[in-house]
Amino acid sequence: MWITRAEHLPLAAWGQAHGTPQLLLSGPRAEAVLDAELAPTMEALGIALHEEAALDLLLEDLG
Repeated sequence: MWITRAEHLPLAAWGQAHGTPQLLLSGPRAEAVLDAELAPTMEALGIALHEEAALDLLLEDLG
């Protein structure tokens, strides 16, 4: 499953509001081939997401 820019922003906000520890970006930038705006969005926020933050989306993909 891929998280898009549109999904990353609200998930990052939800995680921050609920005290989820932030995963700071490190290492070289990787381009997301399915969403060209994802990498710049992640860089602007400076954080990645824990998979748990996208649990509802992951479960939806299984259904």
